[in-house]
Amino acid sequence: MSHVFHINLMIARTIERKTATKFQSIVLYTVLYFVFTAISNVLTNGITNELIQLLITLLTTYLLTGMIYVILIEWKDW
Repeated sequence: MSHVFHINLMIARTIERKTATKFQSIVLYTVLYFVFTAISNVLTNGITNELIQLLITLLTTYLLTGMIYVILIEWKDW
């Protein structure tokens, strides 16, 4: 399963190296996800192209499921 969420694992490992505890890593990862989601929603707010909206939705869903995977599976010993 880890090969599916390769991007999420790279982000998680980078965050884990930069923070002191798992709790700080989880909080920072969650905040980064919400910031990215908010920015992508603001940038694509006026776009009426269905394909672009679908791609942004798929990307944010992929990042959300990857974040859940990292927190529950990879960082389960926190």
